[in-house]
Amino acid sequence: MNGLTSLSDYWSIATATPLLLCSLMALTLIIERAVKLSTLPRLKTQYQAELLSPTNNLSLKDAKQLLSNESPFYALAVSQLFRYEHESKLLRDDAVMLALENHSAELRAKLSALGTIGSLAPMLGLLGTIVGLMRSFHDIGLSQGPVEPAIVADGLWQALSTTAVGMIIAVFCLFFSSLFNSFIRRELAAAATVLGELSIRMEIQNLPQESS
Repeated sequence: MNGLTSLSDYWSIATATPLLLCSLMALTLIIERAVKLSTLPRLKTQYQAELLSPTNNLSLKDAKQLLSNESPFYALAVSQLFRYEHESKLLRDDAVMLALENHSAELRAKLSALGTIGSLAPMLGLLGTIVGLMRSFHDIGLSQGPVEPAIVADGLWQALSTTAVGMIIAVFCLFFSSLFNSFIRRELAAAATVLGELSIRMEIQNLPQESS
């Protein structure tokens, strides 16, 4: 009997350990990304509105100085924009797009791992469910006489609890992954709008030079 109890404990630990590791990794990733994104250097709303306003009197030099002082997270894209200030708009926009893609990859780092954990956790929970049911049927096979609920209760508890834990982990992973991705898309869209507006103003500024 002690041997069977030890075997049951072994299977319980074997099915719970992967879920525990998934929960710890997911929590670590969520905290790390939350801290990273919450401390992300962003352009203040008033400055963004000033740059996008059709009636603003900011010169490109002043806009460059403002962005340099604020140093938003897309500073590389800003530097690329002004690096190609006197080039064609197509080349300038391509350079900015590549820089924004680099920023996007940096901001989305580790989110794929969070999504993987969210997909894997329910499968590990299902594995625990199968093992729990196997334990229940094994205990039934070893019992003598009428089957009492207590004989299968432990196995069924393991079967249901691992599924629940796996689903909880998946829900948290998918929720925060969606939340982070939504935040990143919004910030990148705001950055692209500001940089696109400045690129258009550069093109207008360069028109007299092209026509002369």
